Amino acid sequence: MLKVRLRREPRGTTGLRAIPLAAGAGVPQAFRAAAVAARFTGAAEQRVEIATPEGRVLLLGAGPAERPLDWEGAGAAAAAGAARTTRLSLDARGLRAEAAASLAAGACLRAWRFDAHRRAEGPVLAALDLLVDSPKAVAPHWDRLSAGVRGCLLARGLTAEPANHLTTRAFAARLEALAEYGIAVDILGRKRLAREGLGALLAVGGGSPNPPRLAVLRWRGSHAAAPVAFVGKGICFDTGGLSIKPAAGMAAMRGDMAGAAACAGAMLALALRHSPAPAVAVLALAENSVGAAAYRPGDVLRTGSGRTVEVVDTDAEGRLVLADALHYARRFRPRAMLDLATLTGGSAPRSAATGPGSSATTRRCWRRWRRRGRRWASGSGPCRSAPGTATTCAATSPT
Repeated sequence: MLKVRLRREPRGTTGLRAIPLAAGAGVPQAFRAAAVAARFTGAAEQRVEIATPEGRVLLLGAGPAERPLDWEGAGAAAAAGAARTTRLSLDARGLRAEAAASLAAGACLRAWRFDAHRRAEGPVLAALDLLVDSPKAVAPHWDRLSAGVRGCLLARGLTAEPANHLTTRAFAARLEALAEYGIAVDILGRKRLAREGLGALLAVGGGSPNPPRLAVLRWRGSHAAAPVAFVGKGICFDTGGLSIKPAAGMAAMRGDMAGAAACAGAMLALALRHSPAPAVAVLALAENSVGAAAYRPGDVLRTGSGRTVEVVDTDAEGRLVLADALHYARRFRPRAMLDLATLTGGSAPRSAATGPGSSATTRRCWRRWRRRGRRWASGSGPCRSAPGTATTCAATSPT
């Protein structure tokens, strides 16, 4: 993650300075002629680079600037334009404290690179000077957003890892490291899974030399209230099992654990924010592999709830591991359960939007989730309501 410093003035007299402007906002006099020549209006994704004696200047369009996401986009454009330098000055003077913090968040998200298994080529952006009128006023907003950014980048890093590096054991070890932030971590191995009767998770992971795990992360908060439960699908690699997938696209199945990664990132963000709200994450980790002990079409499995399931297609492993994870999460008596998973591409035809598909047991739950999503990111597909006593929201994206 970029090293972000809040400053009143640029550091030094040379370097790259980015100036974000909302649509229709006045361009500084020194750059007005260049903006007119480039037909710069402040529309989203507009970018004009100007050479000055003091260094390069980027004019960035933030669009209508009605949502934090608009300013995040401008910050991302600044980081993209700074690809040939190691330090960027992002000029947020004159903007609201919330907008300034969103600019820095967008820059950090855009500048992230996964270089764990390759050498860096050329200079890489590593530091951001956020120029603001009052660092003291911006600091609390940035502290809050930076926690979310760090959680997001944790999820990205986990999802980007190749499957031979992020095995179920390695994933569990990465989760155990979250204990340093005050998150209680409990990892259930094969013996404990068997004692809990989680037969679906055991069956899906049975064909792999990397054994299945159930990871439980708890943030207790400071309120004496029922927690929100995050339930994540963590299939570290999905061959499809004996109902094997075609070769085309199988390499992307290392990302079939993105739901669990997102849950882990959410828990980290809550801990870094010192959230008073209690939360728990239950993550089902397994590899759906082909092997002598792999489960088969026609097998009948007994899940943690006691319900039996006949397997028709071993490539439908997500719903099996999630059935056990959702059942296990119920013991914490959560006030709401949010299930995040990369599920079947069959969810796409049911979605009227390009965002993730979603379903909920109550429309109220789904409306709240969608309202939050519209504020911060893309929308979601339509709701499918189902009866139930627990409030559960599920978000899925096709793989």
